[in-house]
Amino acid sequence: MPRRAFYLGAWIRHSGWYPDRKLRLYDRRRGRWAGDFVHETLEVDGAILSFTGDLLHFPYRNWADHLQRIDRYTRLAADAARKNGRRGNVLRLLLAPPLIFLKAFVLRAGFLDGWRGALIATAGARYVFKRELRILR
Repeated sequence: MPRRAFYLGAWIRHSGWYPDRKLRLYDRRRGRWAGDFVHETLEVDGAILSFTGDLLHFPYRNWADHLQRIDRYTRLAADAARKNGRRGNVLRLLLAPPLIFLKAFVLRAGFLDGWRGALIATAGARYVFKRELRILR
């Protein structure tokens, strides 16, 4: 299903957030969750069909809620990365955040979402910076 996010008072149409397709209807006997606790995915045995209607998504109450989740998820992601043997990298800490911003704001047309697109791109860059900084510690 394509997932349409309502963010800070408006529906987001770009920024890499739409169409954020998610698998939601499945036979529990033929599907299972896989991946880590932050970005788990659903694996299904069999064909997957598509819906045309949007699944309406309300991910954050406000900017403060978004920042709190970034803080929580970067802690979890950094802990998982360190447990998997990943080491910190200063170059990645410095280069990845601006690249993430440019990807969301320019390549994924976040600028068409206006100031909300700029915040989405900023939040993505912040997430990567905090995660990499926590891996270095």
